Amino acid sequence: MSSIKANVQKNERAMLNTTINKGVLDSFKAHCKGAGMPMNTVLETFMVQFVSGEFVLKIGKGNKIDIKD
Repeated sequence: MSSIKANVQKNERAMLNTTINKGVLDSFKAHCKGAGMPMNTVLETFMVQFVSGEFVLKIGKGNKIDIKD
């Protein structure tokens, strides 16, 4: 994990500004805090893994999200 963080920090940084469900955000913040991980590290890692095809998200009716390994 630290190698990913080190590689990400060498790149140019950009701001991400978007809206999200407050309950989802609050739960995410609490979970990251409990895990001792900065939210931006978790989000960047997710984005890198998603783009590289390490997993697939299937979004269906009712905003239910299934993650396939």
